[in-house]
Amino acid sequence: MDRSMFSRSTVQHSTDIPPELVESRFSTLMPIVLVAFGQILVGAIASLQTADPAFIVITLLSIVVTVARLGIIAAYRHRSRSSDDAASAARWQRRYQIGSYAAATLVGALALRSFTIGNAEIAMMGNAVAFGYASGIVARGAIPPRWAFAGITLVTVPIIIGCLTHPTEPAYLCLALLVSIFYVGSFDVIRSNYESASRQIELKRQYEEMAKFDPLTRLRNRSALAEISARIASGERIAVHYLDLDRFKAANDRYGHPAGDMLLKEVANRLNSQTSQTGLAIRLGGDEFLVTQTGITRREDAEDLADRLADAIGLPYIVGEQSIHLGVSIGFAIAPEDGTTAEDLLTHADNALYVSKRTHSDVTLVPMPPALAPNQDLRFTTPIEFERRL
Repeated sequence: MDRSMFSRSTVQHSTDIPPELVESRFSTLMPIVLVAFGQILVGAIASLQTADPAFIVITLLSIVVTVARLGIIAAYRHRSRSSDDAASAARWQRRYQIGSYAAATLVGALALRSFTIGNAEIAMMGNAVAFGYASGIVARGAIPPRWAFAGITLVTVPIIIGCLTHPTEPAYLCLALLVSIFYVGSFDVIRSNYESASRQIELKRQYEEMAKFDPLTRLRNRSALAEISARIASGERIAVHYLDLDRFKAANDRYGHPAGDMLLKEVANRLNSQTSQTGLAIRLGGDEFLVTQTGITRREDAEDLADRLADAIGLPYIVGEQSIHLGVSIGFAIAPEDGTTAEDLLTHADNALYVSKRTHSDVTLVPMPPALAPNQDLRFTTPIEFERRL
C-alpha cells in the first residue's frame, strides 16, 4: 500500500505563497472594488475638467483591468477544487498578481499625471488614491515581499517623481520626502506581516497534523478512516484487520500505567514492522488497533497477514528481568465484498472478531501463556531502561 496516502503531509514550499494565503487574497473582493471605484472616479473627474487624453486613457484602462480582475476572482471561486495543489495555487497566484501589477501601474500613472497637469485639486485626489492603494499593500500579509515591493514601487515612485516636477514649491517637496519615508519604511512592515501570516499558517498545519496521530504510539488515529473510505471509493481493494489485545488490562492493572504505555508503544512498533510495505497501523483507542492491507488477490492473503500480526504481538515483552505475554484476537474484512466504507469494514471485522472466536472464521486467536504468578515480584528498572528493553 502507498503509505503516503496516510502519512503526514508536508508543507509545500514550491510556491511563493502558501495555498491558504492564495485563498485569502481571492476571498477579499471589497478592497479591489473600492480602489477601482476611487481610481475611476478621480480619472473621470480629471478627464471632464481637463479633457486630457492621458486621463481618458488611464480611466478606460482602469475599467478594463478592474473587470478582468473581478473575472479572475470569479473564475477562481468557481474552479474545480479537486485539482487544487501547489502548482494550481501558483498559477492562480500569478494571474492575481498580473492584475495587481496592472492596477498598480495605472494608479501610479494617474498619480503622476495628476501632479504634472498643474491642478492642485486633481493632484490631491490622485495622491489620495495612490497612497490608499499603497497603504493597502503594506497592511495585507498575504503578499510575498518581493511582489509587494514591486507593487508599492509602481505606486509610490510616480508620486515622488510628480512632486519633484515642482522643485520650487516646498509643499510638493515635503510630500515627496514623506512618501519616500513611507516607501522605505514599508519594507520592514511588509516582510514582518508576511512572515507572521506564514508562521500562523505553519502552526495551523502542524496542529492539524498532530490531530491525526495518537500522541502515545504515534500511529494514525481514527481520522485515517476517512482516507481509507476514499481509497475504497476509488475502487481499491482493501482489507482491514481489527486487533483486540488480550491480557493487556491485566498487565496494565498489575504493573501500572507506565508499563501499559510502554507495552502499547512496543505493540505499535511491531505492527509498523509488519505493515511497512502492505498497509497502515492505526490505534483506535485503548488496546484496540486497526491494520490496513492492499494488494489482495485472494482472501487467504488477509489470513496470512493476520497470522503474521498475531505472531509478532505474541512474542514476549521483556520488562526488567521478567517477560510479559500478551495475546491478540484479530478479525478482518475486505472491501468491497464486506463493505464499501471504512466504518462498514470496521463493523464487519469487529463482528467477525467476536462471533468467529468459536468458529475460527476470519479470525486469528493467539493462545497466551499464563500470567506471572501473583507472588512474583516484578522489579522495574529506570523508565529509560524499561523503554529500551521493550
